[in-house]
Amino acid sequence: LDIHQTPSELIRKPGDSAELVCRHGETNYRVMLWYQQSAGQRNLSLIGHLNYQTSNIESAFKQDFSISGDLSGETTKNASLLVHLKDPESSGVYYCAARLARQHTPSATHNKNPNLASSVVPTAPGGPDSSSRAGRAEQQQSKPVLQASNPKRSTVGSPGETVTLTCSHDDDAVFYLFWYRLRKFGEPLVLVGYVYAEIINTEPQFEHRFVLSGNAKGKINLMIGNLSVEDSGVYYCCSKLHDGAKCPLPCTKTPIVLNGAL
Repeated sequence: LDIHQTPSELIRKPGDSAELVCRHGETNYRVMLWYQQSAGQRNLSLIGHLNYQTSNIESAFKQDFSISGDLSGETTKNASLLVHLKDPESSGVYYCAARLARQHTPSATHNKNPNLASSVVPTAPGGPDSSSRAGRAEQQQSKPVLQASNPKRSTVGSPGETVTLTCSHDDDAVFYLFWYRLRKFGEPLVLVGYVYAEIINTEPQFEHRFVLSGNAKGKINLMIGNLSVEDSGVYYCCSKLHDGAKCPLPCTKTPIVLNGAL
């Protein structure tokens, strides 16, 4: 699934508005989701989604964000995100993703959508400092459902070594766990693989050195062998309920830093 998002970059002043458009050609992918990655932050926050013609905005974003579009036809799918940039806190990278309207089998998961398209939207400086922004962004997040191994500090390794990341939860309604990699701020978020119940799927580009194990009903591991500099980045573990009613749930993140990596 190829997703196209325009424009790729916008510069606006506080008080302006910005409209981002996301489109793809798969007629059966009738849900589009929008995420925000605030400037200086590595976590992603779900802004909301469009399901056919119905939009849903997360409570933390309802005041300054709106989503519109029509995904019900048999033509190219388009959805728009309108952002009211009232202050520099709105600066960041905005991602869109697409999925099927209902996801009950592994064939209908993010496997067909390994990349999220993105737009960079910086605003003029002059607002609160980055520490204040980070504090408020943290308060907007839902109570975490997932727990990551070593969540508060980076995992540091050397080229050639092996590292294992662990993600666990205690929610009986969760049937899917996904691992994503973000190499650099502003680059696409790439799906490494996922576990559906006990069924494991690893994306082809990661099959050689990345091994997933475990059960989505409790805990999964991501083992990365023969580390290289290109493996440096932030690894996100995300969960999804079986019926998709609250998809996606909060994500955890674990940075991996290799000795000698830039």
